[in-house]
Amino acid sequence: MPRSHLENEIKLAIVQPARMRQRLRALGYEIKTPRRRERNWIYDDAAGHWTRQGRLLRLRQYGNRWLLTAKGPIIPGAHKTRREAQMELPEGRSFQALAETLGLQATIGYEKYRTLWRHPQIAGEIAWDETAAGDFLELEGTPSWVKRTARALGYTPDDTIRKSYIELLHATAKTSPE
Repeated sequence: MPRSHLENEIKLAIVQPARMRQRLRALGYEIKTPRRRERNWIYDDAAGHWTRQGRLLRLRQYGNRWLLTAKGPIIPGAHKTRREAQMELPEGRSFQALAETLGLQATIGYEKYRTLWRHPQIAGEIAWDETAAGDFLELEGTPSWVKRTARALGYTPDDTIRKSYIELLHATAKTSPE
């Protein structure tokens, strides 16, 4: 059954990985899901209507799990906030065939490695993402938790990144020497 909620998140660049791991542990965070490779495909129609509207349809594979996620346009504010609906699929190939039948195609694909951290007594989740654009923490939870946690990890509001991984990867590709 699909799960829908209002997603609230920010990304933070990781400058010193060893120090950040120490800081997370010192604050009581533990690894919930060990480092795993993720493959992601973003779907849109040939004209790119969904992307232009700020919407996203993503198929994600990690391990043997497949997740289909739809996200609405970003709601203005200090964090990246948007409506999100997500459901687990038994496998991804059937969705890929269905999408093609509906005129959708995988317009972008990317990979990353993700480790999930959680505090046993605090709601909110920290994803440690290793991407071709660099390593990032993605904090997802209530606005107050995100703000408090970013500050506890040594970040200021100026450190907040609201861009998607697609935007970060695209910017990295533009600035990388060929």
